[in-house]
Amino acid sequence: INPKRIRRPIRAKAYKTSSRSIDFENYYGVDDIFAYLDELKADYDFVDVEVYGQSYEKRDLKVIKIQKAGSGAPNIFIEAGIHAREWIAPAMATYIIHSLLEIPANSHYLDQFNFHIMPSVNPDGYEFSRNGKRLWRKTRMHNEGAFCRGVDATEIGISIGM
Repeated sequence: INPKRIRRPIRAKAYKTSSRSIDFENYYGVDDIFAYLDELKADYDFVDVEVYGQSYEKRDLKVIKIQKAGSGAPNIFIEAGIHAREWIAPAMATYIIHSLLEIPANSHYLDQFNFHIMPSVNPDGYEFSRNGKRLWRKTRMHNEGAFCRGVDATEIGISIGM
C-alpha cells in the first residue's frame, strides 16, 4: 500500500442523478448523510428516522427505518461505519437506502421486509478520519490514563437497544 496514495484527498467529480442532497460519486460527512435520511423521511410515509443516542463527541446516532411491509414482516438490520477509516461502509449503506427507495425495480423488497439501517455507527471516528488522520480506525472516546484516544468498537461490543 502506498501511504501517499491513501492520504491523498479522495475527490470525484460531483454528479447528481436526482434533486437529492447527495450523489454517489463522493464520500460525504455524517451531517450530509443524515440530512439525506431526513429528506427521505419527508418524502415517504413509511420511512422514519430516529436518533437512538449520541456519540462521545455529542453527534446524533441515527437509524432509518423503512417499514412499508408492516409489523408482521421480517426485519433486516444493517449497520455500517464502525471503523472510521472504512469510508465505503457508510457510502454503501446510504446507497442501499437509495436503491431500496428510489429504484422502482427494487420495490418488491419493501413489500417483503422492513429495513433498519444505521449508516454511521462511529460518526466521531469517521469525521476525524475525513478531517484529521486519514487512517484513524477507532472511536474518539477518551481513555483515562491511556496514551491514545479511542477504542476499537468491534472489540468492546456495542449494545444498541432496538
